Amino acid sequence: MKICVQFIGIFLGISCGLYGDSEFPMVQEGWPAALKDGRLVHESPEGIVLHEEGKKPRLWIEGGRWPRWSRNGNALFFIRGKEIGWKDYRSGKETMILRMTQPSVLAVYDHGREVWVGEGQQVKALNPETGELRLVIEDDTFRELDVGPDGKRMVATVRGKRGGNIIRYFDLQRGETRDIGKGCSASLSPDGTLATNNVSGHQELYLTQVKDGRLFKSLKTPEGHRTDNQYWSTHPDWVVALSEKKGQILAQRVTDGKVWILTEKVNADRPDLWVP
Repeated sequence: MKICVQFIGIFLGISCGLYGDSEFPMVQEGWPAALKDGRLVHESPEGIVLHEEGKKPRLWIEGGRWPRWSRNGNALFFIRGKEIGWKDYRSGKETMILRMTQPSVLAVYDHGREVWVGEGQQVKALNPETGELRLVIEDDTFRELDVGPDGKRMVATVRGKRGGNIIRYFDLQRGETRDIGKGCSASLSPDGTLATNNVSGHQELYLTQVKDGRLFKSLKTPEGHRTDNQYWSTHPDWVVALSEKKGQILAQRVTDGKVWILTEKVNADRPDLWVP
């Protein structure tokens, strides 16, 4: 099985031209048909903006940052100041859960069963219903964070002891960690088997197998763009990213590397895409 998975990854890379140094992915504007029912959120200076295909973008959560969807799309979790909150998609009701000392990053476990929050050198799991906290791990300064679907795997961008950023994988069941490599934009595929790593001067995204640290696939950045803060959507075939040069949010399809420009030029950051 290991050999088959690795072969499939290599085959996809070769067949789609993703490993050629001179190859750039195809870029299209507008939302692809596969994302017509999707919901995109991102940070802005005013708060969190919601984009839906065919609708005008709107400021959805004033003063909010670090938006992350629950897997079922029913709720969006966020940080506002020093508080952790969530907003119900259907009713629009906002609920502030807990005030912390200095929350910096967050990820959502499952459909919102827990919210995992980075604070200093710790990651804490917050129960949205009770407000109770439990310590997940204490490791290093957490700059980005994502949790696997079983709650037993985690990936993070941490500050390396010798400087720079490192993508680190945590096997929480075994109490083991593994450095995947230098880079940033840590996130996990929906099944928790692959981790993202932004490398090559923000011109390439590695998809790495967390079980053994081997490269599964490489996604090139479109020509004329420099991407950052990639985050795997709730669908295994879509990753979103910020185009630093263009000020736009991009969606990249994993199977063939093609890219769609989802927004006009906006002062955006930290995108997250929910796909049904």
